[in-house]
Amino acid sequence: MPSFVKSNSVVPEYGPNADIFNYLLNKFNLKAAETVFIDDNKNNTEGSIKAGINSILFDGDVASLKLELFKGENNG
Repeated sequence: MPSFVKSNSVVPEYGPNADIFNYLLNKFNLKAAETVFIDDNKNNTEGSIKAGINSILFDGDVASLKLELFKGENNG
């Protein structure tokens, strides 16, 4: 599973603009429907949603984040 940290020095765009997410999807050949974006800033998650990316607003609760990430994994 690829993972990366966005840095303004690498990607010349700023969130929550959907363009940055589309840029990253294209650069790493990712499918929006198979990608998850996690951030503690609601504006950023709204930008990723506009790009079709599954997004989670992280509130600091790691246990809840794990549940959200792995929900449905044992259902099929």
